[in-house]
Amino acid sequence: MHSLSIPGFAHQGEPSHGGDLPSEIGTSRMQYEGATNLTDIRVNNETFLSDDIAINIGDMVAFENQDGNEHQIQFKTGTDDDEEEHDHPVMGHELTHILSPGKHWILSFLVPGLYPYQCLLHGEKGQIFVRY
Repeated sequence: MHSLSIPGFAHQGEPSHGGDLPSEIGTSRMQYEGATNLTDIRVNNETFLSDDIAINIGDMVAFENQDGNEHQIQFKTGTDDDEEEHDHPVMGHELTHILSPGKHWILSFLVPGLYPYQCLLHGEKGQIFVRY
């Protein structure tokens, strides 16, 4: 994973993991073809290409599986360090999708922050920074 430089990231005490989960909006990339607010993340050779990206609020991300193995992509709110905190309404929730070869998973991001994700089957990781 590359290191994404995020200037001025600390903002009004919001959680570093984004404070929410992305919204799952589909599995057919064709219906979003040509959208200017769509960023692709390809999974190939057990690697996310690009693994660290920055997008704007409301933008979409399309994960595409370009290799021959299934990948189980997970976004999770909270971290092991957050387990003691009880003021986060969605702490410990997750969004997981099994991405079969040749398939897409399209998400929308409506809350600013940092969204780390990983493949539970192979260990590759990445993060999406949603700008304020």
